[in-house]
Amino acid sequence: MICTSRRRSFFAVAASVFLLVGCGPNFSELGGNVTFNGTPLRYGQISLFNEKKEVVASGPIIEGNYVFPGLAPGQYTLTVATVGPFGEAVGFETPTVATRDPRDRPPPVPAEVKKSMLKEKPEVVQKAIESLTPIPLKYASVESSDLKVTVAGSKTAFDVALSGKGERLPMPKFK
Repeated sequence: MICTSRRRSFFAVAASVFLLVGCGPNFSELGGNVTFNGTPLRYGQISLFNEKKEVVASGPIIEGNYVFPGLAPGQYTLTVATVGPFGEAVGFETPTVATRDPRDRPPPVPAEVKKSMLKEKPEVVQKAIESLTPIPLKYASVESSDLKVTVAGSKTAFDVALSGKGERLPMPKFK
């Protein structure tokens, strides 16, 4: 009876070690700096797409830094955006509705509501949004972004250097 109990304990410990050491998936962390024309990008959104152009992760850029924990190793395309479709900071966009008639779209978020939303953010985010910098539109689309990275090992550093003239999306036109 004691022998059976010890065997069970041994197999339980051995199985746990096996699962922790080599059986489970290996996760990586991707992070780095984001600059625009050599200056740290104070605020924005960075997204990660797999080879099938499916979004894998999305997160903020704060004071020129980003990080994605828990990624599977592989090749990815990054996109970066600072301004939403109606000229507002990403994360503060007006909800979009698929409609041809502009009268059917929801009204823009009132300035008082935006101020309230901003006050709920940490001070560093508030200051970064106040100095919002538009970037070239090519970086905002997975089809046109040339920001490619291979994630390998436990930690991958990838600095994103954006350059060009800042642009805003043209306002949608309805017929």
